[in-house]
Amino acid sequence: MKKKFIYTLLTALAITSAASIKAFAAVDAYVLKDNTNTYQYNLNELSDSLINNTLGQQDKLYKEFEAQLSSGKIYLLHDSEGKYVSYDEVKNILIEKTLKEEIFDLNSEVKKAKEADKPSLMENIKKENGEIVRELVVLKEGTSLDGSKLSKDRYKRIVVKASSVNVSNLQIDGDIVLDPGTMGKVKLENVKCNAITILSGDKKGIQFNKVENKKLNIDENLDIEIQYDNNNNTGNSSGGSSSNGGSPSNGDSTQTKEEAERIALLTKAKTQLTKVYDALDNEKEKEIVSKMLSSLTEAINDKNYDPSKDEKELRQLYGKLSSKEKDELKEKILNNVTLSVIFILADMYNIGL
Repeated sequence: MKKKFIYTLLTALAITSAASIKAFAAVDAYVLKDNTNTYQYNLNELSDSLINNTLGQQDKLYKEFEAQLSSGKIYLLHDSEGKYVSYDEVKNILIEKTLKEEIFDLNSEVKKAKEADKPSLMENIKKENGEIVRELVVLKEGTSLDGSKLSKDRYKRIVVKASSVNVSNLQIDGDIVLDPGTMGKVKLENVKCNAITILSGDKKGIQFNKVENKKLNIDENLDIEIQYDNNNNTGNSSGGSSSNGGSPSNGDSTQTKEEAERIALLTKAKTQLTKVYDALDNEKEKEIVSKMLSSLTEAINDKNYDPSKDEKELRQLYGKLSSKEKDELKEKILNNVTLSVIFILADMYNIGL
């Protein structure tokens, strides 16, 4: 519990800072990594899902992200221009500027950061019609994807975003999207799928060999001539495009960097939650926030503090509120604190705020 809580504190601000300025930031996705795979989450979708869960809704995308985060780590940031940068590099700058109470411009820092190496394959995880879907995205030029090693029903789509890619021995219930670029080349060999959509590629750069698909969609603006080898059973072809401030504690000369960061983020949460308390008139709502403030003070003063000891009492107090009072409290919190603090509160107390 303590390890997860501390990790959440160290990453919460970085995970959600972009969300609070998403209309202006270059970052549009986060990439997580575990021992075997990398997983990409769209920032806007993830931010909306985080808010839904903070408000007590069981949003599946955030739950999926939380599960992946517990067994892996944030690895890369992706921007709207297609660039991947190191998360650790940007996070360290964020923490440094937060502790110094300096303004952090995510867009500027991402633009200045060195482009990181792309993984060959990545799972893009998103929500469609309320359900989690997975796309396997081929990102690196020259990749050979052996579909015999993939589960037939794991991916809704296989998306090729690089050139000189060979996809073979693949049988899936979902679709294949080919978007290797204007001069891109892709070969499909011994492939069976639902639909194939071609969004880009060299005029004679798309090659089919023993391909079975129910439908073929080619962007009507493309002049693509698919190169067929033999034994193809292709379906009908259709055109068309089928900074937040904070009050860090100075601590003492023996304080570790991790401890200083923990105190700074907790102090930030306490400062913003105090504004919530001052904005409340209802005594029952104020009692809940007062208990949170007391708990945060303990956490600031004791690095071994376990917030779970206060969770039961807060749940009881929260349960005594009427639906109207709960809505009022949620509104006051959303109007006075940043998403990073909401993330901290939701993780510490888990009472549906």
